[in-house]
Amino acid sequence: MQLLTKIRILLFPAVFVALLSTSSVAMEQNEADHQALREMRAIYENAINSGNLKPLEPLFGAKASGVMITGDVINSFPELEKYNQDVMAYLGEGAKHQIALKPELSDIYGDIALARGTSDESVTMHGKDYNFQSQWTAVLHKEDGQWKCVRLHISLNPFNNVFIDAKVNAAKLTSLGWGGGLGLLVGLISGLGLGRLGRKSA
Repeated sequence: MQLLTKIRILLFPAVFVALLSTSSVAMEQNEADHQALREMRAIYENAINSGNLKPLEPLFGAKASGVMITGDVINSFPELEKYNQDVMAYLGEGAKHQIALKPELSDIYGDIALARGTSDESVTMHGKDYNFQSQWTAVLHKEDGQWKCVRLHISLNPFNNVFIDAKVNAAKLTSLGWGGGLGLLVGLISGLGLGRLGRKSA
């Protein structure tokens, strides 16, 4: 019994040190993965802000897919490039899109990572700036030691955003314009009619 106790006492420090070493290695690896994801963030921001998405291509898996902020679905990197070209063409000549990611700490499960956060975005079109915040989630898979995005989802509040506000304000101005014009027209017609009646009765 005493021998068993002595063995346990001798083994405990060794097991404890082994556990600490394993934990330390895991923490170092975890930090390395987080740093790699932070570097991807910088590449993404620079690509969007410059309008050149080519540097993003190595960061996407061969079967990557996503749902864009407009609700459009892309199923490959070439489709993402085409989507971006179509959006910028729609925004018009001289349009710009700027973005700053605000990620939360990613959850890493072995070779799978779940990244999420918000983005402060700005779109300039027709000389006017539209600032808004989007929500995003990305699923990444480590392939041959490199993290690659395999699924991306970006969303925007569909009821409360700067584009809806702009449309509502434009509709109000249009409504006021037609209403004011109609009121003026009715006033002129009424004035002319009353003037004629006045002349007849005189």
